[in-house]
Amino acid sequence: MIARVKAPLRSALFALSATACLTVPAIAADRALLVGVGDYANLPAELFLPGPKNDVEAVKGLLTGSLGYAPEAVKILRGPDATKAGITAEFKNWLVAGTEPGDRVFFYFSGHGLQLPDDNGDENDNRDEAIAPYDIRPTDTSWEDALRDDDLDALIKDLPGRVVTFLVDACHSGTVTRSLGGGNAAPAGARFLTHPSVAGKPAAASRGIRIEMNVVDKPETLVSWSAAAPYQLAWDDHREPEDQRHGVFTSAYVAGIGEGKADTNGNGTVSHAELLTYLRSESDTYCADNPECQSLTPQLEAPDDVIGYSVAPAVYDVEADTYVPPAPEEAYVPADPAPEKYEDPAVYEQDPGYAIETYYEDNHYEPEEAHDAISEIIGKPSDGRVRMTMTPSTTLNSGDVFKIEIDSDVPGNLVLFDIAEDGTALQLFPNDVALKNTRLTPGSLFVFPDDDYGFDMEAEGPSKGSLLAIVVDEEFDYDKYAPASRGLAVVLEDAKHTAAEIVTELDDYVIEEPPAGYDELPVEDYVVREKRWSYALVPYVFY
Repeated sequence: MIARVKAPLRSALFALSATACLTVPAIAADRALLVGVGDYANLPAELFLPGPKNDVEAVKGLLTGSLGYAPEAVKILRGPDATKAGITAEFKNWLVAGTEPGDRVFFYFSGHGLQLPDDNGDENDNRDEAIAPYDIRPTDTSWEDALRDDDLDALIKDLPGRVVTFLVDACHSGTVTRSLGGGNAAPAGARFLTHPSVAGKPAAASRGIRIEMNVVDKPETLVSWSAAAPYQLAWDDHREPEDQRHGVFTSAYVAGIGEGKADTNGNGTVSHAELLTYLRSESDTYCADNPECQSLTPQLEAPDDVIGYSVAPAVYDVEADTYVPPAPEEAYVPADPAPEKYEDPAVYEQDPGYAIETYYEDNHYEPEEAHDAISEIIGKPSDGRVRMTMTPSTTLNSGDVFKIEIDSDVPGNLVLFDIAEDGTALQLFPNDVALKNTRLTPGSLFVFPDDDYGFDMEAEGPSKGSLLAIVVDEEFDYDKYAPASRGLAVVLEDAKHTAAEIVTELDDYVIEEPPAGYDELPVEDYVVREKRWSYALVPYVFY
């Protein structure tokens, strides 16, 4: 005889966090440094790039519009000003010395990238990633005056407590031996700098390298965007006239925020997860138009919770003592409420991680419905390959018995949550009670709970909430992110954090195992892709 256990789907309405409009002066030291290098002092004209000069202007417009930076807070380096020494000096003087904990710092680079032999033994692949300043100079077999990732790491370490956005429109490409001589050059239009000794040099508009932020003492406030995953090429958009050309990544980043095109769920805000989805969608569209682009997977590296926060905050007008929409008028206006003002910077010195937590929480629009809050974190529409239903209905009276049925078109392992109105969650699956494997098979219906559980589910009202089912067709650390031991047994105090932690992990990339001798293979022989996962999000109401 099946025992009826009152194990209801608890209600799932997220409370709207209150924000106070304080009248203390706004922090005015937010600063941005934008570097666009298209012409090079020591490179032939065929290696010049048409896009960077347009990229930095587009990003400046985004910063002074939707992102609320004052025009005088944005500095642009081009041409002879964008040498290795010039970039380093302005980073130290403009960004580090000119800001304090609690301020926003934005660094952007558009131009060539490259790889160099690791010079200090800190890279697993024995290669340093680098960006190419104006004065980069080829030697017989390598390069001088490149700005290595180690150099950038050292600069970023000097920004504790700042809310740092690091944006690089360049890419990661093949091995050092391939890029520095003798092998195949990068295809025309790819942003990768090959050594001049390479036969068949890439045409103008080629770029290079994803800068991997390997900071040992990485600031907890760093949000890093990259145009591509390792072993992928980033691209100038060949679909535009040369004098109007931009990087594919930069165009999508600016449009996704500035025009609201990344607002997947249409609620008036763009979360980091939504922006990442849009960047990848636009990159896929470009690659479908360019036979030489195998794949392009923009990357976001950030603390877990940031993925669900909105990218563009409201803007504070000090003189008017009010919050105003970003300018110009045609800029995308997020629906965020007014953020609280920052506290004493000394707080950030004592706890650097407090800066990003406070900034994003105070500047993030909190949807009232759990369905919308979780969709901000997931950031992409359901592809329909996972379908979930509650039988007999998602609208039930208190005491009604029901089951959850999941049908998946793709194989994968299941994670199932009940999201509650008080901001908590209950992991329904995996759990220690289940007697079957977690992997779903196309064509087979998954039922929870089935007869093996020995209990039914009853509705308990009045309440409302959402069920979240995620099907993962990749290696996934269930013991870390969804251990069976907590299933049906542990109330998770922060549903949003739990969802953000899982989605952040799933939004990473996969480098499929290359054949033997991969160290000598050109980039086109690597397979780099997004992780495969799908989801269903279903709201319910109990009376």
